[in-house]
Amino acid sequence: MKVKLFMLFLIIGLLAGCGAGNVTSSVNGEGENANPAGSEETAETADAVQEETNETVESSEEEQVLVENEQNGFKKYRAPSNVTKVFKQDEFEIYHDIIDQNENFVQELTRFGDAVTLNIFKWTEEEMSNVYKEENPQSTQSMISNFQTVESPSDAMSLTRTGMGDGPEWEVIAQNEEITVPYAAYTEVLVMKQTISSEASDQKTVTTRYYAPNVGLIKETIETDGENATVINTELSNITELAR
Repeated sequence: MKVKLFMLFLIIGLLAGCGAGNVTSSVNGEGENANPAGSEETAETADAVQEETNETVESSEEEQVLVENEQNGFKKYRAPSNVTKVFKQDEFEIYHDIIDQNENFVQELTRFGDAVTLNIFKWTEEEMSNVYKEENPQSTQSMISNFQTVESPSDAMSLTRTGMGDGPEWEVIAQNEEITVPYAAYTEVLVMKQTISSEASDQKTVTTRYYAPNVGLIKETIETDGENATVINTELSNITELAR
């Protein structure tokens, strides 16, 4: 039980790491002379409709480009803002509150019992890393609008680093997996893995994380070998609206 509790607190630290066409008149000259005012009004209406249609198309195209850009690279695996993700590990529950995000950063609050950790991740198309961590913060309000990185990044991940995950750096070992957790079944899951070896204890700790598109982290597995070998699974069990 002590080992599990120790590993659980380790997990908490690691985890705290979405027209009108042209209008044409077909009347003859007599008809046009009979109602010239009506013809002018029809032409003005047609021009207005066409202009509105063009603006709508341009707006839709801009929105589509924005959506596509947001889904490129690592940004594809961001969770939406203002939600709480609930993870279960045995009888324990860990809560991840997605407080806010912008072009470059995601602010998240991890809660387990009375322990609260505020994290800010640099989360761009190219990479994801933890750039700010505060234990039991006095304020949990968004602070990323003018945020500037002052700490060295940790827990860095990159989609360009692929391999078997047998070293201390995170590596992509799969990008199109199908994974089922208590909350839902997901496809196109990104799988990241790292292995940390301890010379003092001759023990290896293998951590594997699973990220689903537009959801983010959905599962983490931590395996340790040696005399006290353990396997701990932490899985997404629910997503709710963030309580303010």
